[in-house]
Amino acid sequence: MEVRSRVWLTTIVSLSGSLGCSGGAIGTRAAADDAGPGSSQSELDASGALDGSRAGADAGYDAGPGSSQSELDASSDASCDDLASVALAQLEPIREQNLACSEDTDCLWGVADTCVAPCGVLISQAGASAVQSAANRLCAPFAAQGCQVPELPCVRAGTTICTGGNCAIYDVTLTPYPLPAFTHGVCTTLQLNYVLYDGVDGGPLEAPRDLAIQVKGSQGTVYSDNACTTPLVPPACDAGASGSCPWASLTIPSGSSSVAFGFVPTAAGHGSIVIGPQDLTYGLTAQ
Repeated sequence: MEVRSRVWLTTIVSLSGSLGCSGGAIGTRAAADDAGPGSSQSELDASGALDGSRAGADAGYDAGPGSSQSELDASSDASCDDLASVALAQLEPIREQNLACSEDTDCLWGVADTCVAPCGVLISQAGASAVQSAANRLCAPFAAQGCQVPELPCVRAGTTICTGGNCAIYDVTLTPYPLPAFTHGVCTTLQLNYVLYDGVDGGPLEAPRDLAIQVKGSQGTVYSDNACTTPLVPPACDAGASGSCPWASLTIPSGSSSVAFGFVPTAAGHGSIVIGPQDLTYGLTAQ
């Protein structure tokens, strides 16, 4: 089973302990002044795939340096980054075999605090024990070399979902982006997009069921249609005056990858649109 992934499971960078993105694995050796920098760096796909596709995901998974496990075990000069890269490459097919699900609660982040994923990886509940055991075994050379798993501030990307019988992650994005110019009192059409990533290759790109997405706006009114005829939240919500604006829900229908809606600024100046479930805030300026 091949997994197409936009969020990479690791970030192998230099041994200084810097972090390129969340979910990264970086090795630091307690006493290795001569250890060189890591050989690869994975990053979150910046292409955005804002149209609901998995654009940018076809690059595949970085399997790390070509050195074999035995070669690295035999070499006293093997860097912590190399050892972590090899362990990660060997763990990935095991992880792919443990993504089966029947509902969202079958999916979780696991295998945290290991050389392959200090912040964890996406797996199924049923396969958590097998993947954890494999990670512990594959990280044994990393630990034997004196390498240490750093403590990282982990930020989870996306929301877990069971789609096509396998665990995946999805985001909801707002387009067009950058946001267009707004004029107070004038309707502007916007769109929410369902973006699937870290899912099994060939799985559905559309929402597997109706997804209710929380939306709220400040200094303006959100409408449930792109003609701005039906307000989704009370008009003239002013976060500055009231402290917060009410949440309402827009639904991305099952089998679709987007839903259009409208926004009308109530006055000139700065406002925002906030999209759940990750509370993504998009600032806007109205004339």
